[in-house]
Amino acid sequence: MKDGMTGVIGILENGSGPVTAMRFDIDALGVVESNEELHRPTREGFASVNPGMMHACGHDCHAAAGLAVAKVMARLRDRWRGRLMLIFQPAEEGVRGAKAIVSKGVLDDVNHLYGHHVLSGRELGEVVAGMAGYAATEKLDLLFTGEPAHAGGSPEAGKNAMLAAAAAVQGLYAIPRHSGGATRINAGILNAGTGMNVILPLTHVCNGRVARRDRRALRIHVPVGTQSRQRCRRQCRTAGVEVLRKGSAPAGGSDPELAKAVEEVAKRLSGVWSASLQKIGGSEDFVHMIQRVRANEGRSTNIGIGARFKDGPKDGRDGLLCSRAHTEMFDVDERAMPLAVKLLCACAMKDCGCL
Repeated sequence: MKDGMTGVIGILENGSGPVTAMRFDIDALGVVESNEELHRPTREGFASVNPGMMHACGHDCHAAAGLAVAKVMARLRDRWRGRLMLIFQPAEEGVRGAKAIVSKGVLDDVNHLYGHHVLSGRELGEVVAGMAGYAATEKLDLLFTGEPAHAGGSPEAGKNAMLAAAAAVQGLYAIPRHSGGATRINAGILNAGTGMNVILPLTHVCNGRVARRDRRALRIHVPVGTQSRQRCRRQCRTAGVEVLRKGSAPAGGSDPELAKAVEEVAKRLSGVWSASLQKIGGSEDFVHMIQRVRANEGRSTNIGIGARFKDGPKDGRDGLLCSRAHTEMFDVDERAMPLAVKLLCACAMKDCGCL
């Protein structure tokens, strides 16, 4: 993990057989976790200890599940054959980590690839055997440069980068929607300002995001490097703007054949009452991995594990509160984690004909 290299790949070699890979995303989000007593992690003492960062999407559950899979499969060495690769992937939220893993070539001989994600919006015991319908996405920084000046004494001498940035945010949201499919856009962070009487020379909007379905009309309609940049420049010509592409992921989804196999395995496990292939929406850099494995004639699926508290997303058991992913009170029913481990281990066993 030196120098910020936080990805980890563990490999279990166990004789001749198929190559199975599993991906566990491990990154957190820039969210300040709630300190309310009704927030279970706070009340039970496992809330984030890093200010301004928390696991608000369940990736800590994924990391724990990956470690449990390693432990179980190592104990069951006498019951399976082949190679099992456990990929603990960084930077999923920035849609950069999966592409970095792919570039290392570690997936080039994989026969079956599994991802999984706890779903706070699905009931405990519900399994989405294959999540599909992911939109293509791009994330970017917009860097605006202007000229400094005294706001009261010589405002005409300045070029206000803050004004340009503010106008650009409005302009990005004004990009028209398209009948060819759904699109999303978000300006996540705006850094600006040093003083009330200073015309700001430098600011930037970072974590801007564009998501679109992978249709030709939409690719033309909302390209990050063209229309977004042009829109920014039209909004305010007094400052320069540079677009820095920070991460991207293509559209795609799970392979139906492998999703069907997962569905069959899941329905044989106790605690599972529903399993199917479904369109989820959103975006996932796991699609980079899917495409690489598919190009080498392998199969991939991203599995959803229902983890909503019994009484719904806002009223958890014992009077606790929890809310949706990417919020300060996110929480999941951790009884979903043993189910995820059982399912992933069973899938690995099935891959080598040992189940």
